[in-house]
Amino acid sequence: MRKRLRFGGLTGTLVAAAALLVAVPPASSATVPRQQAVGDVALYQPLQDALTAAAAKASDESGIITFACVMDRSNGKVIAQTDNARDEVSSESLVKAVLAAYYLVTYKGKLPDDLNQRLHRMIEVSDDDLASGYWTDAAVPTIAERYRLTTLRNYEPDPGMWGKTQISACGMASFLYQASHDPLVGPWLISAMQDSADTGGDGFDQNFGFNAIAGTANKEGWGVSDGLGELTGRPNIHTMGLTDRYVGVVLQSGPEGVYQSMRPYSTATVQSLLDVDPPPAPKAGKSWWAGSLSG
Repeated sequence: MRKRLRFGGLTGTLVAAAALLVAVPPASSATVPRQQAVGDVALYQPLQDALTAAAAKASDESGIITFACVMDRSNGKVIAQTDNARDEVSSESLVKAVLAAYYLVTYKGKLPDDLNQRLHRMIEVSDDDLASGYWTDAAVPTIAERYRLTTLRNYEPDPGMWGKTQISACGMASFLYQASHDPLVGPWLISAMQDSADTGGDGFDQNFGFNAIAGTANKEGWGVSDGLGELTGRPNIHTMGLTDRYVGVVLQSGPEGVYQSMRPYSTATVQSLLDVDPPPAPKAGKSWWAGSLSG
């Protein structure tokens, strides 16, 4: 059985083959206990100015719309963001990190060997066939509930079109921050994201954004928006990553015809943030792994 799905402006193949099927135990529906209120905004002006300038440059030179959010990795505070950081954007392949998190939660952090290898490849080279083969409509709502994410939801016309999953920049920063502290998810996901390859499984050059910066854990995505008002038909280049101090998400949507030239703007935006001296490190607090970060 083969079911063709269109996502990210590309055509993917869902292969219902035995090699891609696993017996999935019921995912835990338990709500993560609210341990600490996080995610409040404490803008760091030098970083905010750098982000504003980078977004303006991409817009003025190439008509690129930037949706971005930067959090302090130590406490989850938003320290820089664009005005549209909570607007909806198609996820493209960033949702593969959400899908991996779903299976990690489902298997309580201990994946079967075959599944472990395939999900790692899905993150490392952004393998579309693996994502389609392991996709379940339960993944996004399960993780959205676990981390209390209000701007992470399935694409309502067809949840199977996983590349159209609705996200926001601050929502994905919330996801990445909380997932990195989640003992069932963080160790595996950060390690897999550190292994991101320069070239995707489909041959696409994914050496841009956070992936172009040494020492980061990252995931990239690319495709074309569909069913999102003024963004419909526009190519997307997305990147999200962890540095030693930041959790960052830069989603960019460009006009038709600039798809191949968008990657340098993604990298330049990320680099402009890392060129700013970071804010003073906050005092260490009690360890926690998931709170009420929303986005």
